[in-house]
Amino acid sequence: MKNATAYERKIKRLLGGIPKGREFEPPADPIAVVMTSVFEAEVTRKEAGAAVEALMSEYVDYNELRVAPPKEIAEHVGRNHYAAREKAESLVRSLNSIFDRTCSMSVEYMTKMTKRDLRRHLMEVGLSPYAASAVVLKVFGGHAVPVDQSLVDCLEMEGYAHPGSDLADVQGFLERVIPQKDALVAHEFLRSYIEKFTKVLGKKRQARAAAALRAQAAMKHSEAAAKKVDLAIQKELADEAGHPADEPEVQEAVEVEKVADAVAAGGPKPAGRPERPMGKRPARSASRRSGIKAAVARKRAAEK
Repeated sequence: MKNATAYERKIKRLLGGIPKGREFEPPADPIAVVMTSVFEAEVTRKEAGAAVEALMSEYVDYNELRVAPPKEIAEHVGRNHYAAREKAESLVRSLNSIFDRTCSMSVEYMTKMTKRDLRRHLMEVGLSPYAASAVVLKVFGGHAVPVDQSLVDCLEMEGYAHPGSDLADVQGFLERVIPQKDALVAHEFLRSYIEKFTKVLGKKRQARAAAALRAQAAMKHSEAAAKKVDLAIQKELADEAGHPADEPEVQEAVEVEKVADAVAAGGPKPAGRPERPMGKRPARSASRRSGIKAAVARKRAAEK
């Protein structure tokens, strides 16, 4: 992260009052911690706890939970919960990956992994980077500081992180500043710190979602405009060649020109008209051939 030294001093002042060196105690129910870690990202601890409690009361055990449809899980969690469907899919995917490896709901096999391999493995089984870091920290006592977009936004607003930093940059920065023995207490402090900005974060999230929708709409409009221009060029080439726009020879010439342009630019061959099957090529008159060549030449000259 840019200006890390200056921000390090600020972060140390922010965390200056937290207790130091709490002894790690392995949880009695690691899978419950996995669940909490999944639903904790981008929400308050109270909202995460309510989501886990709703699932615990709805399903008999973890095996019933892991085979439940994500849509059903999201409905039990509540549609107002941030990214409920995506979190439900992550939970089901990770629980099934654990079960497939152990034929049980146990993370015991992960204790033999190094902390770096452990975090990577947790993401491979289906957890988000935030949830994987939280499990490393709270289940295995590893050195990790879970970071979500809400934390990044808060740190930037309060001047504790460089504007425009991404999640990986902030997480790497915090894990260098915060020692392992203080990571769990620091994590709890940072979650409570985020909860002070709930309303502001909600507005920023809405603004970010609206911007994404506008960008998506602009992209669709751009693609439609490009397609319209392409069709207009094809029609103009066909008219100049003296043939209707749906004349097979003219259409084939246009498609060949597209392929040539794509190959010259080093890109993939564009999808579209299928290649002519092997066999005798239909005969063309000399005037028709010359018309096609002239149309293609004019298109190339216009693009230059």
